[in-house]
Order: sequence, then structure tokens, then C-alpha cells
Amino acid sequence: MATSQAAENPSQNSNGPSQQEDAPWTFAGAPGGSPFANGGHHGVEYPTRERSASFATTAGGTGNIVYHANGGIISAPKLFVIWYGSWASTACADMSSTTSTGPSIIGNMLNAFGSSAWNSIDKSYYQVLNNTVSYVAPTMPVAGCMVNPSLQGTTLNTPFVTATAGLKSINDVVTYGLNNGLTTDINGIYLVLTSSDVVVNGFVNSTSSRFCGYHDNLVAPNTTNVKFAMVGDAGTHLASCAGQTAFSPNSNPSADAMASVIAHEIVETVTDPLGNTWYDGAGWENGDKCAWDFGTTADVTILSSGAKQNTVFGGRGYLIQQNLEANTSTCLLQASALPSAPTITSFTPTTSAVGSTITITGTNFMQVSAVGIGGVLTPTFTVTGTNSISVRIPTGAVSGPVTVRTISGTATSATSITIPLSTPTITSFTPTFGSPVTITGTNLLGATGVSFNGAAGTITGTPTATSLTATPPSLGTSGKITVTTPGGTSAASTAIYYFPAGVITAPASAAVGATITITGTNLLGATKVNFGGVSATPATTATLTSLTVKVPTGATSGTITVTTPAGISPSASFAVVLPAPTITSFTPSSGTRNATTVNTVTITGSNLLGATSVTLTGVSGVTIKSGGTATSLAVTFTLPLTLATSTTATFTVVTPAGSVTSTGSFSIK
Repeated sequence: MATSQAAENPSQNSNGPSQQEDAPWTFAGAPGGSPFANGGHHGVEYPTRERSASFATTAGGTGNIVYHANGGIISAPKLFVIWYGSWASTACADMSSTTSTGPSIIGNMLNAFGSSAWNSIDKSYYQVLNNTVSYVAPTMPVAGCMVNPSLQGTTLNTPFVTATAGLKSINDVVTYGLNNGLTTDINGIYLVLTSSDVVVNGFVNSTSSRFCGYHDNLVAPNTTNVKFAMVGDAGTHLASCAGQTAFSPNSNPSADAMASVIAHEIVETVTDPLGNTWYDGAGWENGDKCAWDFGTTADVTILSSGAKQNTVFGGRGYLIQQNLEANTSTCLLQASALPSAPTITSFTPTTSAVGSTITITGTNFMQVSAVGIGGVLTPTFTVTGTNSISVRIPTGAVSGPVTVRTISGTATSATSITIPLSTPTITSFTPTFGSPVTITGTNLLGATGVSFNGAAGTITGTPTATSLTATPPSLGTSGKITVTTPGGTSAASTAIYYFPAGVITAPASAAVGATITITGTNLLGATKVNFGGVSATPATTATLTSLTVKVPTGATSGTITVTTPAGISPSASFAVVLPAPTITSFTPSSGTRNATTVNTVTITGSNLLGATSVTLTGVSGVTIKSGGTATSLAVTFTLPLTLATSTTATFTVVTPAGSVTSTGSFSIK
């Protein structure tokens, strides 16, 4: 589970768009004291800073909230609501704009939230991924809802305090929802709302109070990464989590307080779902930058009851913390009017290399999200004025138009920049066999061809500056890969791409221990040769077309195959030639005639294993004892009285490879 993203602590407040994070609270009835130990922006162990600071490029100060390259947003967010605890069973359906119950106040807000003027501020947030700019859509439908009556217990763990053994956590509540009816959606925000009787360790209603809400992410049961937020009913702790305690727009201070924190957590989940996208130099996210800032006195309406409100959702008034507009870095209650679309009048120099800096001039360079040069978008640039941008030409850029993308549209230069072509390079590819193959490197944008040891493959999809995908040829030879672009052809890859081995050829037969040569195709990288179930390692490094190997002990006649990184070759017939047996001696060298005496003789020699018979001249019934070896064989027999005394005889051993007769004689007494 990733570390949590944000936690609210109203102990330090700002008032208005000045972004003075430590400015004192100015509205009467605002939280006057903090229960949090360090009095910091979030309180003890605030996860926003712990999580995001590791990504911050400017350690220390805060500065403006900025986009961090390669971070992702939720561009088309959806809400899935989990009412946890003693809420009414009708909580999901209760969206009344008039009743003062908690579910109706919050449900009405959530139902109208996505299309609200307040949420429209989030459309200024974007991501630049896969050479594409995506903005947050100004919509957020409620796509699912469930009431979960404390099925995971009335006390829950969170990541901010030491876990209590045996307790379930907010993660378990989300997982239960995913397993019991809520759709698993990568664009979903799973909002857990706990009732006042549920104690959440780390929440203000626990002994370790640290936060009013937080957002986080987890791996769902089907391995999808999902994002969630938790906001609880502060109950008797309104001084910690409510903008006003004595009165509220909907005559329910707890529900009105939850609504404000919910808005804060939702927009942070959308713009910084994994803590690596939008934050300032201290790790503060958009909600943090406007925490407990309800606008100027002109933004706030004081009702006859004395309650204050600054926002309307679905016909109902609320007092909601402001949201930060990206790029303008201003806390607002609704989005600013869009600036005019940008235009490009010129850029200089008109010829430059990758890594060099160019200056773009034009108009309306406000809220710029990305600059494109020769087909490659980069989110890294410096706006030096409303009419000027300084940008370094990104890796992979080729000659072509210059573009500037803002929230209002895209400007394209009338002329193209000239960028000398760079030769592509290959740093790696995967897999080393099979299809398709993903090749990574540099200057791959615009690739026109890829070859596998000289055999042409097919490029699939659109190559980027650092990656392309290719399908190998159906027939090819194992070897190295090269890529061709308008800038030239890369050096061959250092690694080898392997094709399956083709038909192999081997000698018809050979003896155990003999070295044989196997020929074929795509034998490069061969790791073993199988002889009827017995494997041997190639004696020399295999080439594309051949390898040598010793026939292993125990090999049997049948077929042989070769194993390479790409698989097992077809088989070839092979016969194992066994060496002929030899007899060097036997003991004892004599035996006595006696119809009841069994003589045992041990014959020594070579290649005796597998002997099928042993005979002794003039003697019948010679039996081979079990357990013989290649060098030793024991036989038993009797010498009948019918044999003549002083007779000599010889032993003959028969094996599948032939027969041998002893040179020495066995004496019969």
C-alpha cells in the first residue's frame, strides 16, 4: 500500500488568495485552538508532506504548486460512496436539498459536486504522459454507493498511528466495497464516510487525533490500483474540523464540516492521486494550499441564523474551503474565465540541436501545460512573460512545427524548426524471444525499419523517442537487432534476440563418450542436448548453425533434441553405439565337482553392464547375479560329477554390444 497523501488540520489557516499559509483565521467562530501536538499545517505525521516531499524538486520552501513531470491525474473521475457505520439504510438515496440530516446534506452535495462552479477549478490541472496532454474533466458523476453498517468493526486503523492488532482498517472497508457490489474503476474515487460512533485511529475522534480526512490508494482484489479518501463525522470535535461550530448553513454543523473536508480531499485525490503530480516544494497539494480559506468577506454570505455560506451545490448552501487554481496559484470558489487561445509569432534559433534552448514568442502564453517541438511534448519550460517561453529541445525531437498548449487551445508555428537528425541507439529489448518485442533506446521517433539479424521485422504502433514495438519476421536467424530512422541505423544491440531452432541433423550413431557435431538453424545460445531423457551440456559455445556435445553416460538410442533460449528444437534420430565388453580376470580360478555345491565366480573387465548371458565351457545353468556393474559381474553355477577331473574351461560374456571369451582358463577339480 502506498503511503497516504493528505491529512487536514485546521490549526493554521489562511484567508483569501494571498497564499499566506500561516496567516491567522479572521472569521468569527473559526477553530480557535488545535488539538494537534505540533500545531503544524496537518498535525503530527501529516502524510502529504511525508509522501510528496520525496518527489519535490525544491526542498525547504513552499512556493507555487506545480506539475511534476511523469505524474498522473484522474482525468475523468467518478465517485463511489461508502457510508460506513450507523447511517440510515437510505443514505445512498437521500439527496434532499431541504432536510437537515447528514446523508441528505452530503448526498445533495456529492450529486451536484461534479458539475459545480467550485469543481470547475480542477479543470486547470493536467498531465503530460505518452506525448499527450490531458486535463481534468469538469464532471464527476456518482457511479456507485453502498451502506456498510460497521461490518469491519466500530474501531478502525489508519496508516498514521501504530496499528492495533486485530482491528480492520479503512483499506479493509474499501476492499469490502469492491468485493460486494462496487465496480473496480481505475478512474474511481472511493469515498469512505464514517459515522460519529465509529472511532478511526488517527482521526480527531480518537485518542491519537491527527486529521479530519485523508486520501490514499491501494491494490484492489483484481490487482487494479484504486484511489480512496476517508472523511469522518467529527461529532464533538467540531473545533478541529469545522469552519463554524455554533451555526452552519444547513443547521447541522457536523455534516456541513464533513462537506468542506470532502471537497478538499476529492480535489487532492484527483490532482495528486499517487503523491507525485501536483504539489509545492513542501509537499502541499491544492487543497492544502487553501485549507480553511473560505474566501474574502465579500465571498461569504451571512444568513439570518448567523451561519455563513460561500457556495451553492444543487440549490443548497455550504461553507466550503476554497480550491487552488493551477498556474494562477489563486484560491478561488469558481474557475477564472479562460484566457484567449495562444498564438506563436516566431521562435529562435530556427535551427538547433536536441538539448539546446530556444525562445518562443507569441501571445497569451498563460496557463501553459506543454510545449511541443518536432512531435515531442515536454512539460518542462519557463514562461518568461505572457508573450515568451524558454524551452530546451527534448530528446527525440525531429524537425517540425513548434506548438504551445494551454487550457484554451494549441498554437502551432507557421514554420518548422530544423533539428539535425541523431542516430538511434538501442539500450535494451524485451522479451529476448517471442512477439511482440519492445525496444527501448534513444532517437527512435520516426523509426522506419527494424531488423533481426538482418531479417526485416514490422513496426507496430507509433514509435516514441525512447520506445517502439515490433513484430519479428516469421522466419529469421537469431542475432542482434538494429533500428533505422531518418537519422540513420543504430549499432546492433548488445543482446541477442533468439528465434526457435529449426530442423537439426546429427550423426546416425556414436558411442557413449564420443563427441558429435549437431547442425541446424538458430542453435545460438543452446543450453543442453537431450539424449532420450539424459541431458548433456554442449562442449563448445553453439553458433547459429552448429554445436558439439559428448554423448553422456546412460544415453539410449532414440531421438535427440536441442534446447535454446527460444525453446526446444524438433527431434532427430540417433543410435547409441555401446562398446564391446572385455574380461581381464575372474576369481576364484577353479571349482570342485559336486552336484550340491554352488560355485560363485566374479568376472572383472569393462562394459559388462547390461550383460544378457554368461557361459562356461561344458557347464550348463550358469546364472548372472543381480547388481552387476560396468566392471564387475558375478555368476553362479554347479559342477556335476559327470565332468572329467582336471578339465579346464573358459567364460564367455554376451552384451548388446557383442561377446567376449576369457583368455584364462577355469579349472574343474
